[in-house]
Amino acid sequence: MKSATASFHHTLLPGDPVVLRVELESLTPTRAAFHYRVAAPANPQVTALEGVTEHAFVVEGRARRLDRMLPGLFAQFEQGQRCMR
Repeated sequence: MKSATASFHHTLLPGDPVVLRVELESLTPTRAAFHYRVAAPANPQVTALEGVTEHAFVVEGRARRLDRMLPGLFAQFEQGQRCMR
């Protein structure tokens, strides 16, 4: 993981059930960013927490181009990103 941010909007208690939505926000051959939204099932339209994580594709301690190392997996990421737009 390269970085993570979070914003808390409404209180959730430990053990509360949640609805989690994850979207691929951006994709490059070496990085991916995901956007997260958490809501309570009783009111899934109200976001309790949201955040973003940024990830680098790393092999043996070095950033690598996923499109060259695992082109099939990178194509699946790209296809998923296109479906969400």
